[in-house]
Amino acid sequence: MSLILLTPIRSNIPSAFSDITVWLDAAQPGFSYADNTRMTTGWNSLDAASRHLNNNYGVGTYGLYRTNSGKPYVDFDSSNTKIGRSAVTFTDFMGLNVGTIFLVINQYHASNSNAVMTHRPGDSSNKWLFHLAFADNNFYHDWGNQFSGGRVSHAMPSGWRDGTFKILEIRRNVNALRVRVANTNVYNNASAYSSARTSTSDNLDLGGVSGSGWQLSHFLTWKRVLSDAEADAVYAYLLPLKP
Repeated sequence: MSLILLTPIRSNIPSAFSDITVWLDAAQPGFSYADNTRMTTGWNSLDAASRHLNNNYGVGTYGLYRTNSGKPYVDFDSSNTKIGRSAVTFTDFMGLNVGTIFLVINQYHASNSNAVMTHRPGDSSNKWLFHLAFADNNFYHDWGNQFSGGRVSHAMPSGWRDGTFKILEIRRNVNALRVRVANTNVYNNASAYSSARTSTSDNLDLGGVSGSGWQLSHFLTWKRVLSDAEADAVYAYLLPLKP
């Protein structure tokens, strides 16, 4: 089975998508991939600026393209699996201390692996790095100075590694952080952060850093805080698309 879907075909796209900054949908990757084979060209973003994740990190680094009941996803099946885009200006896809992220994700490996998304992972004083969930069963949300107000961690949500896809929302609003799974709060703190990013340029990556054992069908970002109504509409849009 293969899919060649180059443009959005959904008819019920929420209004919030009008200013989406990265929009990865495994049903519309921009290229034709056979089911259960490794991607070879990358994963196109459907955002207006076409921020495609098409870096070639070497043979075998792209994820496996798979389907479940006809619904496709990308399998980050090893620590070598990694997709990204080079030289992304941070404020092109995320705010310095505000933003919204949605993932439709399944972390199927029991331990010693984690879902990873990064921008500037090598600089601890100015990071945007997420471990979901780390080997210690915690989520880590780095957004600023890791050692001075830019890291937030909390316990892995109940049932996170049960082998099913989850809709995960991460929303930062200045110092506040809200994390929801299945539209239910798992972390909500109005004073979680005291540090912000600066506007840097670096690779925006998904995977790598021992980030194996997880699957992703959608990755969506905004450089603003979605309203509750907008976030609920995005969740409702993604729910029937979940593998």
